[in-house]
Amino acid sequence: MKGTRNPRERFGTIASPRGSGMPGIVRDILNWNAPEEKGIHGRILRAIRSYLRWNRQLRLDPWMRYSPAVSTVQGHLGHRAALVLDVGSGPQGLARFLRRTIVGVDVGFADDAVLSPESFLLPVRASATDLPFRDRSFDAVVSMDMLEHIPRSDRSRVVSELLRVGRSLVVLGFPFGKEIVATVKRERPDLTLSWFSQEGLRGLKLRWKLQMLVPRDSRIYGLLFVPLYWLHARGTPRHAYRRVYVAQANGVQPVSTQRYPRSA
Repeated sequence: MKGTRNPRERFGTIASPRGSGMPGIVRDILNWNAPEEKGIHGRILRAIRSYLRWNRQLRLDPWMRYSPAVSTVQGHLGHRAALVLDVGSGPQGLARFLRRTIVGVDVGFADDAVLSPESFLLPVRASATDLPFRDRSFDAVVSMDMLEHIPRSDRSRVVSELLRVGRSLVVLGFPFGKEIVATVKRERPDLTLSWFSQEGLRGLKLRWKLQMLVPRDSRIYGLLFVPLYWLHARGTPRHAYRRVYVAQANGVQPVSTQRYPRSA
């Protein structure tokens, strides 16, 4: 028996025979080194393995956070070569969802995530209060859910830095925006500012409650939460967790704000 790859030969009567139902399929799934099988049984195994890989790789909260920034940047820049900066990016940030090379700024990065060959992120360790870039050196600047972690006394300075290095588009996600509105009007009067609501509080509370029952590592996490996140990402909630502020060059309206124009 030594060296055999057949689950039934390895475990004798413990392994379920073909067609005996879910227990046998699960045992086969766990035997990752088994050769690929043909026929309906092989297709079922490949489908289940693909789902489990997909389920493990899901990052639904970052997807929700960055989805308006992705559509805005794509609508503004199209497919042309452009320099994009993500401030407060973490190990992947906007680069993961935009699928293009992006400069990411954060105070620290995990080396294994940054060095991944699948990463589109060019990491720069720096503070948002003092960005190490020249004026208007990026076509687009994005910062989602970063500003609320900055001390209130430094927020205007951070917004000023984002506006300084951005050329024609700056996108900020933030629960409250008085500092943003005042700073944009003062620092960059050449840009038009608009905003829209994103991620309703009711949906956020519902997902928190469901995650107590179905944790992130559950095998049914994707089946339950992907439709829920997709639904909650649509529309403009009246009571929202965050506002997305878009400061852009006059005459250009990004895709994501065409449905929800709001004057700041």
